Amino acid sequence: MNLQIIKYQAVKIELESLLQEEENISSNSSEKTMDLSYTTLFPENDKTTFNISFNINLTHPNELKLSAVFVAWFKTSDAIDDTFKKSDFPNINAPAIAYPFLRSLISTITLNAGYVPVMLPSINFVGMHKAKQTT
Repeated sequence: MNLQIIKYQAVKIELESLLQEEENISSNSSEKTMDLSYTTLFPENDKTTFNISFNINLTHPNELKLSAVFVAWFKTSDAIDDTFKKSDFPNINAPAIAYPFLRSLISTITLNAGYVPVMLPSINFVGMHKAKQTT
């Protein structure tokens, strides 16, 4: 089965400056934080497409808070069945294919908004998927 990304889009972005709140930030919150999750969704009306929806929240102390929802749509060459839904393709491979587009978006937005560009780290999607299965 062939898998192809056909579209990606930021559906929500919130950016908040923390530059004016420096005196309100305690020394305990001086570390950068990132919370990333993703969900794989299969539309009922099309058996050859699915999407990955990323939710990201990050904080760079004394700089910014950013939250975003980013969706990537994929098309398959064959009809999607339950075996495919449980396989690595929609749960590991597709998020790994889409993630660089999210990384680029976040870096570009922060740079163009006048901040130090945020460079998201590499992600181990195998580990994330395993962690999701145990919860």
